[in-house]
Amino acid sequence: MKHFALMSVFATCMAGSAFAEGCALAGSASVPEIEAFNQMMLDRKFADFAAALEATANMNIDGAMQSVSQVYAEGFDGCTTTLQRSDVGGLTQHLVIFHGKAGPLFVYWLYAGTGAQFTLLQFNLDSDLDILENLR
Repeated sequence: MKHFALMSVFATCMAGSAFAEGCALAGSASVPEIEAFNQMMLDRKFADFAAALEATANMNIDGAMQSVSQVYAEGFDGCTTTLQRSDVGGLTQHLVIFHGKAGPLFVYWLYAGTGAQFTLLQFNLDSDLDILENLR
């Protein structure tokens, strides 16, 4: 299975508006900004995902997303948020598994706030469970 490079970002922005349901954890509060990214991945809109992350976090992940689009060209059967941790101060982590026909793709999000106050602190995607090393 191909491994993808760690993508860490320190950025702000991305106001929420008209976001899809994505891969929200049942029974928990949905975060529109994260679910919009998750829905783009689920829909295999890899170029849109890269462009949105660049607009939000001022980082270029085109190369990594080209690799993801090749490995997961057949798409995903669904996605599941398997972990959502929120600290009292607003720091939140999500671990999402995309159930790909070529195998799982794990996506880790670390952010603070929502809407106008949304700050993406770290993003990581990998086809390996080593991504769990990001959990805080």
